[in-house]
Amino acid sequence: MAGFAVGISLASAFIAAVIPAFGSWNASPRAALADGGRTTSGRGGRTLGVLIVAETAVTLVLLAAAGLMVQNFLRLRSHPLGFEARGLLAMELMPAPAGYASASARSALIRRIVEEVGAVPGVSVAATTVNPLGGGTWGSPVITEDAAARDPNAVFNVNYRLVTPGLLETMRIPLLRGRAIDGQDREGRVPVAVVSAAMAARFWPAQDAVGQRIRVARSGAPWITVVVVAGNVDDAHDPGVPLETWYLPFAQHAGSPAAAHVYLMVRARPGDPLAAVPEVTQAIWRVDKTLAPYGITAMDAYRSASIARERLGAAFMISLSAFGLALAALGVYGVMAFSAAQRTTEIGIRMALGGRPRDILPLILQRGLMLITVGVAVGLVAAVALNRVLASVLTQVGSLNIPVLAGAALLIVGAAVAACVLPAVKAARLDPLVALRSE
Repeated sequence: MAGFAVGISLASAFIAAVIPAFGSWNASPRAALADGGRTTSGRGGRTLGVLIVAETAVTLVLLAAAGLMVQNFLRLRSHPLGFEARGLLAMELMPAPAGYASASARSALIRRIVEEVGAVPGVSVAATTVNPLGGGTWGSPVITEDAAARDPNAVFNVNYRLVTPGLLETMRIPLLRGRAIDGQDREGRVPVAVVSAAMAARFWPAQDAVGQRIRVARSGAPWITVVVVAGNVDDAHDPGVPLETWYLPFAQHAGSPAAAHVYLMVRARPGDPLAAVPEVTQAIWRVDKTLAPYGITAMDAYRSASIARERLGAAFMISLSAFGLALAALGVYGVMAFSAAQRTTEIGIRMALGGRPRDILPLILQRGLMLITVGVAVGLVAAVALNRVLASVLTQVGSLNIPVLAGAALLIVGAAVAACVLPAVKAARLDPLVALRSE
């Protein structure tokens, strides 16, 4: 977006500097001297008109972009995560492959760590293979039992996470239906899964997902029974990541490549969750002194950091659009003031023949308002195209955001009209004798 903003700025400078230059490139000095330098007709008038249209259109596009980015940031900041980030601590662990190569060794290690950390006073803990705000996930192609009977190729990709018992409770993800995963869901038992509400609605819209069976779309993969439907969890605000998610017991899938790296989700005592880090680290070292927790962060701070780019982009675009709006208003004012000055003699004659100030005002405003209208129309077409482009990049922006476009149009129209009115009012107050003497 910074590149876009710089591009718009360069385009504005090009329009403001080059178009008038082209207008004067082929101007006839003799004609200009013969006319006394006081005409806005012909090429000069058209150049000024094009300049107003271009300034209005470019500024409208800039304002629309700023509005979309601000809206995207505000929606991201208030967007529900699906879990309670406040008071939650995340820390990463990657056991040495040599020491925990087998699935049983890996499963036993994580179980012991969770038990030891859970014994720390005031702390609840669970492990997962994905931090939902971390910007990365594991995907899994799956097929339901019903779909497989109809079409073996009816495969759908979902988020894939391994979790230990207590994750929903620790992260405060709502448990909507069914029973929670517990210590009995281990290797050798019936494979079970938790599915998100979005996944349940996707595969079993008219049925209860609990009790349904689903498996990885791979030859020989076992059928897995859904035992829980949980609330949806946001995934790092990434529009390419599906909301459909299933959670599988870590103990039943510890041989998976995803199990090589885990996040401990620790809900600490009220206050600063980072204060619990020393005790949690000591608990981990009581299990294995070679383990070094890293990536330690409070999840509410993690969330704030995850939208830092959007916050910076919104602030930058607000500053740039405000600067662009001021330049556009000054540009329109300058062009209209110059145009009014060129018509000083005409205004004096009209006033001398009985014209009133209220008759002069529309005379000056008419052309300016017409040009502003054309500029707004051109800008809206460009802004709609920009909206569609940004919708593919910004997660909380639709392909056509009418309120933002309308707000940008009203803002530039208001500023441009004010810039037109000032020279018009000044021209309407001219003394006819002073205006005629200027000839």
